[in-house]
Amino acid sequence: MFEEIKQCQKCELCKNQTPLLDTKTECQIMWVGLSAKKKKTEEEIPLSPDTDSGELIQLIEKAFTDPKVKTYKTNLVKCLPLDSNNKLCYPKKLEIDICISHLLSEIQELSPKIVFLLGEKVYSAVGRKLGLSFEKWNNYDFLYKEKDGVYYVPIFHPSYIHVYRRKQTEEYINGVIKIINTLLSFDSRNNLSHSEGDMMDINVTSYSNGFGIFKKVSEEKLDGVQNNILRLFMLNTENKLFNYDELYRYILPNVVKYVFSRKRLVDIENDPLRQTTIILDALSHLRPCENDKDNGAGGELGEILLYLFLEQDLKAPKLFSKVELKTNAKDYVKGSDGIHFKFRKNAQGEPVMQLIIGEAKIKNELNEGIKDAFESINTYITSNIQDRNLIDTHLTEQIVNEEEARIIKEYITAIPRKKKETVFGIFIGYSIDYKGESDSNDEYDRKIIEENIQQVLRTRQLIIEQIIKYSVNNYEFNFYFLPFHNAMRDRRTIMQQLTRGQPYFTREDIRNG
Repeated sequence: MFEEIKQCQKCELCKNQTPLLDTKTECQIMWVGLSAKKKKTEEEIPLSPDTDSGELIQLIEKAFTDPKVKTYKTNLVKCLPLDSNNKLCYPKKLEIDICISHLLSEIQELSPKIVFLLGEKVYSAVGRKLGLSFEKWNNYDFLYKEKDGVYYVPIFHPSYIHVYRRKQTEEYINGVIKIINTLLSFDSRNNLSHSEGDMMDINVTSYSNGFGIFKKVSEEKLDGVQNNILRLFMLNTENKLFNYDELYRYILPNVVKYVFSRKRLVDIENDPLRQTTIILDALSHLRPCENDKDNGAGGELGEILLYLFLEQDLKAPKLFSKVELKTNAKDYVKGSDGIHFKFRKNAQGEPVMQLIIGEAKIKNELNEGIKDAFESINTYITSNIQDRNLIDTHLTEQIVNEEEARIIKEYITAIPRKKKETVFGIFIGYSIDYKGESDSNDEYDRKIIEENIQQVLRTRQLIIEQIIKYSVNNYEFNFYFLPFHNAMRDRRTIMQQLTRGQPYFTREDIRNG
């Protein structure tokens, strides 16, 4: 993660100064300022104690009641923003939108309990990206929003206190210490039974090592009542080509995790002989790409990628993959493209199970993929009962622990059942419009990110129209977007090699994008 940030060239700010980064690898508290200042030494970190802001943060840290609490300091924009006169200035919105993906990576990597957002520009940008509507603090009583187990706390920027409210510094420090002590001592499971709390910690089945091949370049909240999020990812590029070889190397071992249930995976782990052939067994469950004229050829790539994004980014373990929802390898369209789950807490602190229904589409035309996804969602809502029957009859095969299976049934199949809601996870693969034929490799690496963000964001109105068309504004949608050069061709090429059991990816006809 740190190396990726250091090597970032997504915007022009990288020419001003290399990213200003902390060196910690774990923390309970993260401080997020707006942008980097000019470095005096290469060892300098963000919000360092020799600045007014850093000095005030240091006073807060020294006042912690628990000396074991570790902190990490960063900025929304890692590089140095300069105006035309080479003077420090506020970063532009585009620079913030591009760089905020690095902040999300830091949060995912370090897993802080509390993230302090310093000042209005910072908390507004983070709130917009995460779909959080922050309430402004009341004097020095700071408020927070929780998302995915992280508490986001907007507070006055320390520099504002230093310049305009210096006489109230002690009140500011006490207010921050109060919210720290409250949140660190707050048991996020205090409204759950022990067993239900344990359910929230069921591990995902896929491998996390390697997921970093997907770069999150933007995250946008979609207008509407529900917490609908657009998450934009991209693969790294090399010589203006997406690194499909990295994608292939990450997918290949995860096919086993995608195809088989938890119970079967445990059985395999206890059988050394099976372990030698398990990857071949898993690949045999995938739909063969026998005919280049088959319009469905390679479609399972989208279902595998959906599985990986829902597990690794949304932190929603699978109940069933698409392979487990169909009766044989050549079966194509039945039910959803996977079922996952996670828990959230409502305003009363009560657990709510989110049953995440997956839909995956890889199409050359981005708009066509979105429309097809909503058509499938409408079919699922109005007529599908196969997935629900499978959950009822085969749930115990998915969850190894009988107590865990019993609790999940209480939310899904019991009458009356505990609080549950259906959420949709949608993966859209598509052909990127931008070609950049006259760009140098460095220019292409930067421009393709900007152009891809714009290509996806132009579909916002179409998504809203589809939600209205199918009357599904009572559901939450989590979108994952990933571009290809030629989506239909590339998905077929990748899946043909997977189903043939090739150990490494070869580009074949994918030579110039």
